[in-house]
Amino acid sequence: MTPASSLESQHPDRSNRRRVQYDPELILSLDWAALTLCILEIPLLAASNYRANSVPGTAGISIAVLVYFLVRCIFRTRVRVVWLACLLGTAGGCVAMLAVLQFSRASTRLQEIGFVKLLPFRSRLIHPVPGWLPGESFTALLLALPFACAAAAYPWRKQSLPYRRVGAVVALLPTIVIVSGLCLSLSRAVFWSTVLFLIVTCSLMTAYRLVSVKAGSALLASSFAGLVVVLTVASAFYPGIFKAYLGRQVSQVRSTQGRTVIWSHSLELVRSHPFWGVGSSNAALFLLSSADEQDTTGFASRSFSLPVQILVEKGIIGFALYAAFLILVAREFHKSMKSGPAQSKLSSTREGPGSRASRKSAEDSRLESQIAGKATNCGFAAGIIAVLFRELMYSSLFEHTLTLSLFMALVALVCRREQ
Repeated sequence: MTPASSLESQHPDRSNRRRVQYDPELILSLDWAALTLCILEIPLLAASNYRANSVPGTAGISIAVLVYFLVRCIFRTRVRVVWLACLLGTAGGCVAMLAVLQFSRASTRLQEIGFVKLLPFRSRLIHPVPGWLPGESFTALLLALPFACAAAAYPWRKQSLPYRRVGAVVALLPTIVIVSGLCLSLSRAVFWSTVLFLIVTCSLMTAYRLVSVKAGSALLASSFAGLVVVLTVASAFYPGIFKAYLGRQVSQVRSTQGRTVIWSHSLELVRSHPFWGVGSSNAALFLLSSADEQDTTGFASRSFSLPVQILVEKGIIGFALYAAFLILVAREFHKSMKSGPAQSKLSSTREGPGSRASRKSAEDSRLESQIAGKATNCGFAAGIIAVLFRELMYSSLFEHTLTLSLFMALVALVCRREQ
């Protein structure tokens, strides 16, 4: 036996600490990809047509990447993640409550002067955060929704917690308020993103065997039932809510036609600036219509599609890097969901009968915690998918540092390894 091996046999804790210290899983390939996105802004800023306008966008991306690494380093345990989810979910619930109150006051004023259809005035109904456009506010609420659900999912799956059902119901209140605020958005993309979030969350929990197919179906049915109740109550006070999401109103058709024209102009910009784009936060400046043009579209404040915006502002190179980043997110999420409880069950079956009997309670509690943590991860992943689905028809993620930082925080939590 070598001196090093004898030293390790005498001090096993020291050996374990050494293995943890040099664990290759502590640094993921996704970490390098996030750092690459930050470094990408340097040549993009150099190639930008209006560098002064690109500086705030570059700073926002740098801050968001920093938030990603802070979340990766600080929130490594389930308890810390649950506390973060409670904090952000409660904050989202407060913003949603403010949005609901603003919608009530604004719609009442419109009805008093004779306007029954609220859809044409939706951009004037809700401004929960001063200085923000409604699009960023609804994106922030969509990003807060998985945190609010995670705060309720953990006590629901952690059966050994005292008063877990009471805690789950109390933690579910911000989720109900956020869903109510999203249902009052009168935006089809926002509403169907909320529906997609519910479907993906239950599907992921069932696919990774955190719940049975029967329990997952019951959870999805109860979620849809709650959503229908919220819509029914909203329709009782504000008629036309259902039609805004199911029908094709004149304003919605006009909005679709306007988006088509904007996307056409954006693709022309991509052809003229194919590799590095026009620079961060410069898409709106190039989408202005001049008076000498025969077919004008007026002022386009955004490209109304996140993929199109990335192509316009960051070119093909930036689009490829961001697409690779999302692929790595999906890969790391799958790896994190595959590790943990299955390995624990396998190791427990290899022990002797007496050893299993003596450690059964502690092992069951540990498996419970791991399953509860993975249930919250499914909600975080569903939140990312829901926001990206909404951004196919809107481009608000890069418009504010907070929305991008919340998105990167979700990415960091989704790829967290269960301990």
